[in-house]
Amino acid sequence: MRKREREITLLYGMSFIRDDVLNHPLPKHSAKDRLITFVHYAFAFASVITLAASTIILILSFIPTTG
Repeated sequence: MRKREREITLLYGMSFIRDDVLNHPLPKHSAKDRLITFVHYAFAFASVITLAASTIILILSFIPTTG
C-alpha cells in the first residue's frame, strides 16, 4: 500500500489521508499552555486599550475648548 500510495502521490500530486490520521484526538493543553495563551491575549487587549486611550487623549488635546 505504501508503494502504491507513493506512486499515486507522485502521479497526481495529492496524497491519501488515512482514517487514523483523520480521527486523531485533539491535543490536550496543559495548564501552562493555557496560562501562556491567557497572558498573551491579556497583553494584546491591554495594548489595544492603551492605544485607544492615547489616541483619544491626543485628539482631545488638539481640540480648542476656548475661542
